[in-house]
Amino acid sequence: YINSLGGSQDFYGFVLAIYSFMSFCGKPILGRWSDATSFKIPYMVSISFSVFGGFLYAIAPVFTNNQTALASIALGRIFGGL
Repeated sequence: YINSLGGSQDFYGFVLAIYSFMSFCGKPILGRWSDATSFKIPYMVSISFSVFGGFLYAIAPVFTNNQTALASIALGRIFGGL
């Protein structure tokens, strides 16, 4: 998918790593928020971020500029990791 949009192997590795990194950074914050309040609101925020990230990932081929499409994929993975 990334290669078809003009991305390099290095960018492919970045996209794979950024999801895990954002999950590593975001889950403890959501966990503390969930402990302080009920779990429903943090859970819905997390699901909303994931849906938005999936949307950005899915619409990447719509962009005519390859750099914009690749940025959309990276942002989608960032939001998906949260």
